[in-house]
Amino acid sequence: MPYQRLSNFVLFSELKLNRISSWHRWEILYECEPKAQEAGCTKCGLVSESIYDHREVRVKDEPIRGKRVFLKIRKRRFFCVNCQKPFTERLDMIRQKRRTTERYRASILWACQNFSDLSRVRKAYFCSDGFLYQTLYEQLERKVKEKRYPWPKTIGIDEHSFQKRRRGAIPFVSLIVDYVNKKPFELADCKTADGLEERLKHIPGRENVQNVVLDLCDPFKKFAKNLFPNARLVADKFHVLRLLHPALHRYRRELPAHRKDRKIRRLLLTAGHRLDWFDKSDLWNFLNENPPIKELWIAKEKLHAFYRIRGLDRAKWALHKLIEDISKSELPELKTLAKTLWKWAQPILNYFLNQKFGETEIRTLV
Repeated sequence: MPYQRLSNFVLFSELKLNRISSWHRWEILYECEPKAQEAGCTKCGLVSESIYDHREVRVKDEPIRGKRVFLKIRKRRFFCVNCQKPFTERLDMIRQKRRTTERYRASILWACQNFSDLSRVRKAYFCSDGFLYQTLYEQLERKVKEKRYPWPKTIGIDEHSFQKRRRGAIPFVSLIVDYVNKKPFELADCKTADGLEERLKHIPGRENVQNVVLDLCDPFKKFAKNLFPNARLVADKFHVLRLLHPALHRYRRELPAHRKDRKIRRLLLTAGHRLDWFDKSDLWNFLNENPPIKELWIAKEKLHAFYRIRGLDRAKWALHKLIEDISKSELPELKTLAKTLWKWAQPILNYFLNQKFGETEIRTLV
């Protein structure tokens, strides 16, 4: 009974502890044997119970309280009736032609992530530098393969910066989001179409992608068309609605500074149907005194109202009417907006084919 409890705690479920042959200051040696009474042939797969002879192997296991742990396993060699040859049984915890357990190698990865330096890992696990680096890279590659899965049905593409704004250019990266599982999928350190395709073409299952939600960016559009031929491009609602925000801020900053300027800034960017009566009154008083900002704000509200439409046919008519109205303006920002909406008309209208694509989830996932 004590051996059985120790076997369940220390050893693997497929092994049975026979005895502890040595236990001293730096090392523990457990003698054990497999529990299974039969094994499948390594060549033909036929299950055999006929024992041919035995072999003993000595493998290194995860250390316990600073002591080296070795398993002395008495393996059986079965005789295959179909192949007419003997074969050695295999254990899941030990890969072929290795003298360390998979638990030992996985533990090295944990130690490399938590210890202060690799020299401490080498001393704690009683291994050489070459074995340590080889095992570390092998375990990291295994982790990458576990997290790497085929392209999902719906993805999102947007740029993101992990550094605060400083002097000079801000380094941006391209972030791919999995809309199905609601988590980041991949990260690429570039924004060009050719660079993204080169870095992401190794991921399998690109024919699975049916919807690509993207920023109004030509490189992203070119990349999505090249890599996902079966996908439908959907313009991200968040980026479409904020097209006029820089112009509103620029015109507002040109005005003399005022104490209520902070409140007006918030009201300018808030959708008009969400404001109460007092905020609407303050906002309209400000807009009536500044006609250019008023014209930009009205165009922004028309853009918000456009996304509250239900149905593709209504959206087509509303987008055509919106482009026609704002193109009559003399403001250069509105003329540019009309050209942008016309250029991206089809991706914008694709939003109404499946209106679950709301504001992008990229910023909330990072």
